Amino acid sequence: MHRFYMFHPFNVFNVYFVATASMLLATKVEEQEVKLDELVKVSYCCTQGDSQLLTSDTYRAHSMELITIENILIQTLGFDVSVEHPHIFVVKCCELLRASKDLSQAAYCIATSSLYRTTMCLQYPPSIVACICINLARKSTRSDFPQKSGGKEWYCYVNDTLTSQQLEALSDEFMPLINKSSSGLEESSLTVRGRKIERLVACLIDRNEILCPGA
Repeated sequence: MHRFYMFHPFNVFNVYFVATASMLLATKVEEQEVKLDELVKVSYCCTQGDSQLLTSDTYRAHSMELITIENILIQTLGFDVSVEHPHIFVVKCCELLRASKDLSQAAYCIATSSLYRTTMCLQYPPSIVACICINLARKSTRSDFPQKSGGKEWYCYVNDTLTSQQLEALSDEFMPLINKSSSGLEESSLTVRGRKIERLVACLIDRNEILCPGA
């Protein structure tokens, strides 16, 4: 959806239809069969509150709309539906450097939030996003990695082109995006350098605990 709305306006393509069409496409890509009938009913229930009110005419109209948007979605993506997420880099780095469970879980949950709270997945490679997430997790948990042989910084194991200055600058860029989209969080506690971000990470973990099983 991030990539789709980089090219199409929200006022032309209804976000609920696009979300449902994205789900339909994802089930095909991941070979997790979900019937169109089920998606139409769930979509209607989410927007109207009761799928029992779905008439046959409305059902046909919704079905055709979803199929049409799915085709537009595929064309917009240029048939490139493979997406590399930062999570794999987070997990590999934390395993390689023997990170604590708290640090690993915090980094994983921040990576999850980065996908739907920001557009950084469109701006930077997943390895860079992973470094940002791990860096914020280090600050929030006040922990670090054991020094590896060779004297390399931890982020060099994820992306060897990244510098310390770039990492801090990108971390500072990331936080306001999270702050802006995190309703109910105290802004005073959501900054990076020299100030606390523990409350933010704790909140993200609470909101994403289902997506972070044993990270």
